[in-house]
Amino acid sequence: MLDDDFNQMDENKRNLFRIRFIGRKEWHYNDKERPPQDILEAEINEDQEFRSTYVLPLIALGAVMQFFGSFSENTFLKIFCMVLGTAFFIAGCFSFAHRTARISKLKAELRALETKTHP
Repeated sequence: MLDDDFNQMDENKRNLFRIRFIGRKEWHYNDKERPPQDILEAEINEDQEFRSTYVLPLIALGAVMQFFGSFSENTFLKIFCMVLGTAFFIAGCFSFAHRTARISKLKAELRALETKTHP
């Protein structure tokens, strides 16, 4: 009886993972009935959500680590916090710039598509 429950849980986890994996990017390209404007808007919203959910906290974490590292009295802790904080901050800034450029490109494509369909 417990084996059936564990097997069902494993199957549910695999199905959930499959749905999340397919639902992340692949569903845009498999859906033929959706107009291209909706697909571009969905990708823009997804990138903006990723930027605000994952990238901005990474930048904040780097800044906070640098701030507290600068006031540390322990030399090792000061160096560790400054190096790690700088790494987080730089990674967040590069990711932010990449996502912003991608969003700008998608918005330009959306504007071009809208002017093409609505003269």
